[in-house]
Amino acid sequence: MRYYFCLIFFIYFGIGMNGQEDSTTLAISRFDKVPSNIKVHKTIIDNKNVIWLCTNDGLLETTGDGGKLFSYLKGNSIVDFVKDKSEQKWAASVNTIYNINTGKNYELPKPEAIISDIEYYLGEIWVASDKGVFVLGTGSGKFSSYNVTNSKLESDIINFVHADKKKILWVGTQNGYIRVDNGRWKLEEKNRQILATCENNEGQWFITDKDMFLINPYNRLFPVKLEENQYKGKINEFVIDSKGRIYIASDILVRYDPYQEKIEQFADDAAMLSKSALSLACDKNDNIWIGTGGAGFYKLLFGDIAAEQLNVSILLERAVSCLNTSDAQLKASVSGGTKPYSFQWSSQNSHLATLSNLPPGEFSVTVTDKYMTTATASIIIENPFPIEIDIIENKRVTSPVTADGGAKVKAAGGTGQLKYMWSNGTKGPSLQKVNSGIYTVTVQDSKGCMATLDVEIYKEKFIPELEISQLTVGQTLRINELNFEADSSRITPSNYEVLQEVFTFLANHENVRVEIGGHTNTIPPHEYCDKLSGDRARNVAEYLISAGISSSRIKYKGYGKRQPLTQSETAQARVKNQRVEIKILEM
Repeated sequence: MRYYFCLIFFIYFGIGMNGQEDSTTLAISRFDKVPSNIKVHKTIIDNKNVIWLCTNDGLLETTGDGGKLFSYLKGNSIVDFVKDKSEQKWAASVNTIYNINTGKNYELPKPEAIISDIEYYLGEIWVASDKGVFVLGTGSGKFSSYNVTNSKLESDIINFVHADKKKILWVGTQNGYIRVDNGRWKLEEKNRQILATCENNEGQWFITDKDMFLINPYNRLFPVKLEENQYKGKINEFVIDSKGRIYIASDILVRYDPYQEKIEQFADDAAMLSKSALSLACDKNDNIWIGTGGAGFYKLLFGDIAAEQLNVSILLERAVSCLNTSDAQLKASVSGGTKPYSFQWSSQNSHLATLSNLPPGEFSVTVTDKYMTTATASIIIENPFPIEIDIIENKRVTSPVTADGGAKVKAAGGTGQLKYMWSNGTKGPSLQKVNSGIYTVTVQDSKGCMATLDVEIYKEKFIPELEISQLTVGQTLRINELNFEADSSRITPSNYEVLQEVFTFLANHENVRVEIGGHTNTIPPHEYCDKLSGDRARNVAEYLISAGISSSRIKYKGYGKRQPLTQSETAQARVKNQRVEIKILEM
């Protein structure tokens, strides 16, 4: 039976015990080791005060002063990080778990599942996803899975997994939370969406779609009433410092002290960061760190030191939207010192706190207060990650009259969801049932940035028999459509496509050795035919070698008119005898 104890916090703004702070008592410092275009999905600070940043460009390990900076899994979008009891490092991307120490990776058994959170619990890595819970055995490397069909879950959308100090596992879902104790699962509060959790000495704190509550170490639930002035808009994240103060990041930043019943609301610059926050963390010195969705990584310093010392930090209020566009916006955020402040930007003739319509590049500002004290900050505005398109499948047509060609592309980079549009009107990454030709795919991100790629659907093969599964040693194949001008051995652009087919085959099958054989018709003298056929065979071989095939894999020989396919001297027969062939020598 669950006992409920009401612990309702009523917040009053004004003078007296409950107060309100503004940004003059808060210093914002941008962590310049992290590029301004990086998305910090999650910030973890371990028991050694080492900061781990899960970003859209890998995992970063650093310290508060930036003296140490290591990068792992660069190029991967990392969503969470955890250490096991042996201090082995585990990270998660969208669908894969990585053991950084061993270099092994483990893809989820459901390729379409998207990971939101991971946790180490009793020798296993627990994975929260939108397709239920997956559990990876750290020894076996095998997954087990739990969802609405085989467990007490009532939703497969899992927001977090958290193991507390008492070895209780908490699983937050769209329909309540699961408490796992010694293998026993119990579902509670199934009418609430359990969005986020934090732990301190008081117990486990939860934020839901409706309110907040605390479960103490005795598993008793205390409802916590969230007033409208404690947050604004969507709650992005929350964290608790060593003194039990709760920081809530929404469209405003709020610090709440439940012991003194004191609320502090931070607007302006702190609110701008809070609104774009993807992650919050508190270090051993009670500094609050905010990771944003593409505006960098910041430290918030509270207290008298921040109020007295002049401090300036440059906030990226708006990032460059598309590659090399000039639409970024910066703001110099100042705390401490004595007003009024004056501003001098290094590369712009401006004395304002805010700069707009900026391209990628480096910018710095010097702030001077009333008593001529100065402080300087700088920032590099990075280009967004460009949209890059790769061809992952390309299927040629099988005949001139059959529309059965196709292709599939995959795009990465940009911002938000990517949309695909082909020049023939097809939507999505796949192109199907089309004729040969060139098709252009355009990929557009959520900001309207675009990239294009031309994809050629090749016509039917010139040499249909040139398939490794159909070949035997000693077999000879004619290179169809390889045509030379009369009395010439010169390779012309009209021959490139068929020779590319031969090159691709040889490049894909490195154990194959071939002979290129040249043949003429039966009309000219032997001496002339031998030279012409030899020159043609040699030029074909040299073309393939210059394209990258090892010369040790290609022989060539001119047979002249000694191996005709027909003795007839008609025009049709002459065309049939004039040919270049491939003979399979080894495979």
